[in-house]
Amino acid sequence: MAKKQFTSNLNDIFAPTTGESKPMAKTSSAKSSTQKEEEPHEVLQRTTLLLSPRTYDTIRAIAHWERVQIKELLQEALQAIISGYSEEELVRIRREFSIKGGKTAYPAQHPPQG
Repeated sequence: MAKKQFTSNLNDIFAPTTGESKPMAKTSSAKSSTQKEEEPHEVLQRTTLLLSPRTYDTIRAIAHWERVQIKELLQEALQAIISGYSEEELVRIRREFSIKGGKTAYPAQHPPQG
């Protein structure tokens, strides 16, 4: 097998392109039509979850079966839990959490919608 020869350097890779770029062809898929549109200003919070291997494998399998990403599946599941509480209960829960020293990922005056 022959060695590959690269003639450009890193500056060429990160330099802005000149000329017209060709638009990429849009492909439609069943997955994109079933996904909910997220608000453009919504910021996601990164976190780590500790799960048993069996639970993790099951979540991965369900996500594969539903043709969604794991984060989308978990977002839906957590949203279902949150929707079980009234808005007044959520305000009280958040307030008590912050009083006891819990840090929130968003400012108190702008709670996330949903």
